Amino acid sequence: MTSPDPVPAILERLFSEAASGAIEPPGMFRRTFEPFLARPERAHALVREARYILDTGRGALARVVDAGCGFGLHAYLYRQLGALQVEGVEMDPARVEWGRRLAAFFPAGREVSLRTGDACALPAHDGTVDLLVVRESASHVHDDEALWAEARRVLVPGGRLYIRDFNNSLDLTTRGERRDYWRRAEEVPERGYRDRRRALLSAWHPEIAADRIEDAVERTRGAYGAALKEASVRLLSGGFEPPAPAFPVRDPDTGMAHEREFHPWVLARRLRRHGFRARVLPPRLFASGLGLRGRLGAVRDAAVRWTYPLSSFVTPLFEVLAIRSP
Repeated sequence: MTSPDPVPAILERLFSEAASGAIEPPGMFRRTFEPFLARPERAHALVREARYILDTGRGALARVVDAGCGFGLHAYLYRQLGALQVEGVEMDPARVEWGRRLAAFFPAGREVSLRTGDACALPAHDGTVDLLVVRESASHVHDDEALWAEARRVLVPGGRLYIRDFNNSLDLTTRGERRDYWRRAEEVPERGYRDRRRALLSAWHPEIAADRIEDAVERTRGAYGAALKEASVRLLSGGFEPPAPAFPVRDPDTGMAHEREFHPWVLARRLRRHGFRARVLPPRLFASGLGLRGRLGAVRDAAVRWTYPLSSFVTPLFEVLAIRSP
């Protein structure tokens, strides 16, 4: 008789304590893991997903890097499931700070390194990483082309880049919702990107009339940081039109994108130009439901895989696996 897998029990305890108030996670953690706080026994789905991601490494996983690791929960799971060295990189210092507290729940938690940083500038020497995981973070980085170049740099020859994201541009079921989200990100009062660009441009160019500032605010969508300032100077001083942004919905300070879409097969083609052998995988959803709900979820997940790529038009999830060429 085989003994039960101890890893789901670790997560169940974590989620149970968060739900009961024994620990007090931030609101973003609660929103991200809400289904698991409501039913901690659903944690088995996260463990199955982490194990599947490690399996894409196909071989010795001496070093795994999780780029855009959030609170680091999956990074801890990768170490607990057998990866020898695991590092998580996350741009939000608040998530990193709280994520480090989660180490106490995992027997190997203290061996995982979580740090604040840029996924496009990873803290790794050339050719030292076996598996680079970009899980639900590619749609937020400020420069995805830089991310793929960085992946090529840090991976060993034959090392693997695994990408998983819920912003499949082919999916018809979430397209309208995503565009509405983009609109809200631009237009929400005071905190929206439009108002924040207006505040920046007004501070940089106090001598310019409000109507011209307003026009520049619209025409600099997608620019951020020093590039936003430069675009505003060229536009307001000489009338030079800024170049079209690669993606127009970005934080004007950090450049962080919000739910940027990817066409899975176009992304695979772009990765090949960066020196990868890349292919689109039929996505696995890892249903977390229990009882009848869980069985129905498993049937749905299987149907998505069996009918792929046709089902790419009705599921937001996509997966790409890329192997670094020598």
